[in-house]
Amino acid sequence: MKVCYLPLLLILTTLHPPASSWNVLFVSVFSSGSHQTVSGPLANILLKHGHHVTYMSTNIPGYLSNEAEKLKIPDCEALVNGFGSGRNETAEPDSAMGRFRKVVNKLDKSLGACERFYNEPNVQKLMNSGRKFDLFLTFSIYYEVCALGLAHHLGIANSVLHVTAPYLLPLHITALGLPLQPSSVKIDDILLKGKDHDHVTSSVSARVLNILQRNLFDLLHKSAVNWYIEPVLYEKIPGYPGYKETYKTVKMMLMNIHYHPLVDGPTPFGPGVLALGGSLCTEYDEKEVASYEGLAEFMESSTNGFIFMSFGSVQMDIPRREQQKWLEAFAGLPYKVIWKQNRMKDLPSNVKLFNWLPQQSIFQHPNFKLFITHGGHASKTEIACAGKPMLVVPQFAKDQFYNAVRTAEIGVGDHVLDLAGTSVEVIREKILNLTDGRYDKTLQTVRRQMIATKLTEGQIVGYLDAVVSGNTFLPGYQAWYEYLYLDILFMPVVFILAVHLILKKRKK
Repeated sequence: MKVCYLPLLLILTTLHPPASSWNVLFVSVFSSGSHQTVSGPLANILLKHGHHVTYMSTNIPGYLSNEAEKLKIPDCEALVNGFGSGRNETAEPDSAMGRFRKVVNKLDKSLGACERFYNEPNVQKLMNSGRKFDLFLTFSIYYEVCALGLAHHLGIANSVLHVTAPYLLPLHITALGLPLQPSSVKIDDILLKGKDHDHVTSSVSARVLNILQRNLFDLLHKSAVNWYIEPVLYEKIPGYPGYKETYKTVKMMLMNIHYHPLVDGPTPFGPGVLALGGSLCTEYDEKEVASYEGLAEFMESSTNGFIFMSFGSVQMDIPRREQQKWLEAFAGLPYKVIWKQNRMKDLPSNVKLFNWLPQQSIFQHPNFKLFITHGGHASKTEIACAGKPMLVVPQFAKDQFYNAVRTAEIGVGDHVLDLAGTSVEVIREKILNLTDGRYDKTLQTVRRQMIATKLTEGQIVGYLDAVVSGNTFLPGYQAWYEYLYLDILFMPVVFILAVHLILKKRKK
């Protein structure tokens, strides 16, 4: 389907929503709870519109409707929850080599998730069931190849990939055989320097760099697939044809990203990527909040306001030395603090711990003042819906450090890039500055932009209906000569011929 038809598709699907019922399979091979900020709400929308949803995941979202068929894969869940927590690593010495070994061990564990996935009883049961599905959706971070193997085995012809952050997109664009970026924007412009659309260029020099970057991503992707994932698929799935064939079922990508440069920088994604942005903004859910004992009472009693601190679902707990610094910073503040953390002793009276929390509902509470976060992409999108400030303390991923810097640049918050080197007094001062109202104007502008781009449920289902009907939104980002880089190759050829002609004339 060409991009020029998309506005017409939106109008038609809003007026005449799809009537037929589908069987939809969601699969998440290796992902934390926060990575499912698109798939969980999307599953609820499909259920609401009369479709049957089977949801297979390491972490079943608590807000997922009871109407969904829920298939837990606990063996992979244990792997996910241990990946970023720092647990079971005390045997390694705290040296450069020790830290390197920790990274290698974590990568080895995570890349082995596909084998554990196919050993799960619920996966084996589904494989042997002979069930038919109309649509397949999976979270994408290497393991889409693993999941697409299951889709192939079940004979599902239409697939959609969910990508959480811009820096993950090149992996899947490359795997689909498309150019690294449709508008030839350098990946560093998105991750590090992206402030506005001035960076969106299609110059020859930018695209030369894209050749190198594309091949690097391609090498990393193929290495993981060839060494860790495809051997499992060839063993577990009869007649498995290879991931290039299974990728042909992918018709569209979903991203919880916002197109406006003030929120996410330049987003040069073509018609194959559906940016949901404000469609993920939700309202306060009283029923969901009530399921967490003591949460509603704590928020209501915070007459001066409360702070919410969470470092995501991958980083389960922060080290004790960091815990103590935060407790010292919170002491004496006029606000209460809700902290997603497992256990801690000697808490101040204004701090309350929870193992897991309904993040978006907390953001929508009228007493909410500030979000202290690791800067994950999903968290950044959700807080933008609320129009409240962030204090970003990045933990390990590159996008977290980018989000930390960008948060301060566009005036929607501040950051602490080096927690160990930042004093308690500086942290407390940042908190007080962020909650004194100076950021409100910019924050409300961002919030309005998010809400203004919100798609209706009928429009979202309409896009998926187009996929179920056999239409594809991929490929077609660039002209064929740009896709093959012929214009780039043409330049040195012209230069060499020109030099040769000049030298030839001089000899005469």
